[in-house]
Amino acid sequence: MSSVLASESKSDSEQKAPPSRGRARKRGKELSGIRLRAGQILVFVVFLAAWEFAVSMGLVGEVLVSRPLKVWDKLVELAMSERLYSAAWVTTKEILVGLVLGTVLGVACGLVFALKPNIYKLFQPFVTTIYTVPRTALVGLFVIWFGLGEMSKIVLVVSLVFFSMLFNSYSGIANVDRNLVNAVRLMGGGNADVVRHVYLPSAVPWIFAGLRISLIFALTGAIVGEMLASRNGLGFLLQGYAALFDSAGVFAVLVIVAIFANCLSAVLNICERLMIRWKDDGPAST
Repeated sequence: MSSVLASESKSDSEQKAPPSRGRARKRGKELSGIRLRAGQILVFVVFLAAWEFAVSMGLVGEVLVSRPLKVWDKLVELAMSERLYSAAWVTTKEILVGLVLGTVLGVACGLVFALKPNIYKLFQPFVTTIYTVPRTALVGLFVIWFGLGEMSKIVLVVSLVFFSMLFNSYSGIANVDRNLVNAVRLMGGGNADVVRHVYLPSAVPWIFAGLRISLIFALTGAIVGEMLASRNGLGFLLQGYAALFDSAGVFAVLVIVAIFANCLSAVLNICERLMIRWKDDGPAST
């Protein structure tokens, strides 16, 4: 009897163990995350201290890299001025409009090329040739066509994003399991159903991989385009400080660009999680 009770108590303790182990594992992950953040903050503080020390000791010219405190003062100055918000809004529009148009066109063409191999073979030499041309070298041509306004930078961003999304979406759709396509057709699905429930969900990881690359391309294209030919924007602001040899202003704008890029990346992560949920609800997840 006692052995039976002992075995029952042992089994009960084993059944209760997993939740406690789960909580311990969760606390361990939280602690490791805190340690990671603390380590990152420490690295950042050491970097700033080394930067300040190098400049104060004359190891690096202040004209070249300024001082962290001067960069901070310039950031505060910019935050209090309307010029920063006007420039940031212009750059944001160029990036978002160019990113959306380039993504839609790239995914659409990737879908057509993957589903129609003959069309892909027809256009493949021209796509490859155009892709090898540096798009930033076309800024002058875009300015002639569209002027110094936002449109020339939007077209530049579209040209950078388009090919990344084209190749990624083509690869994702071309590698779809044909059994999934046949299963949807056996259930009476048409071409639109196959695209919606099989091709697009299967291509989601490829599309977001392309979006991560395209986001960098879009930001780089907008900033470089504004530096070369523009009347407003963060790139125009950056070029203005560089022309005045104001390194503090240059670093301040670069910090703003980095913060802006991280915000866009965070939004992209949220969109990716939402799309993965939609993908997991489709037939392609089975």
